[in-house]
Amino acid sequence: MNPSEYEDKYANRLKDYRKEFVGKHKPQIERLRSCLTEDDLKEILPETEDPEIYASLMREVQAAADKNETIAQFEQRVLRLGKKAVEFVRRIPVA
Repeated sequence: MNPSEYEDKYANRLKDYRKEFVGKHKPQIERLRSCLTEDDLKEILPETEDPEIYASLMREVQAAADKNETIAQFEQRVLRLGKKAVEFVRRIPVA
């Protein structure tokens, strides 16, 4: 198996596991989501003056999570989005 086939195989397996998990725990996930108020959302969602940058970042975060990427791999994704995205990410507090 070449590296690309190996990567595809495990990426697909991770997607299947995610679907299975979400399917199995959908009521609990929906219940958690329904517990968040507008104030809660405002508190956890970073402020941005550029909704397009935020949307791009969220797509990259999801893609990185789906592929179970390392921090370094995610960092490369953010760098490809450009200077505004990098500045935006730097403002997000790290827990």
